Amino acid sequence: MKKLLLLFAVLSLSTMAMAQSLDKVFEKYKAYPNAESMTITKDMLNMMISMGGMQNLSDEDRATMEMLKNIDQMSTLTFENAEQSLGMAMISDVREALKKGYEITTDMQEGDDSVLIAVKKKKKADYASEVIIAAHSDNEAVLMYITGKIKVDDISNLMNIGK
Repeated sequence: MKKLLLLFAVLSLSTMAMAQSLDKVFEKYKAYPNAESMTITKDMLNMMISMGGMQNLSDEDRATMEMLKNIDQMSTLTFENAEQSLGMAMISDVREALKKGYEITTDMQEGDDSVLIAVKKKKKADYASEVIIAAHSDNEAVLMYITGKIKVDDISNLMNIGK
């Protein structure tokens, strides 16, 4: 029993360390000029969904609204007119914060554009409990941290929210 409790404590601490590490990245880059930060909770998402209504929506918008119901929290950090060096440094810091426990599903650099997407999934689950998206393109840098039950197929839809 003691071994089980010790294992649980170690796993809990390592999970908290990952969250704190990513929090440090958010805090570091929030201090930069032109940084815009926003956190949306499940209650706020539910209010947005109910205010938006489901009638008169396209199939794509309806699917997005359904996907939002499974999100617990979404934090975003955006920079307009961001130099490439800022976007690349942010992506590098995110990559460093996600060394353990996350699966990097996309790590792409094409010219000046970069995208890093990482997920945390429970074993044998068909959804991600955490999704991290860091991107830099066209002088804009974005960092998103999403928690909930996110179908892996819906991750590309998350990137289009707010565009």
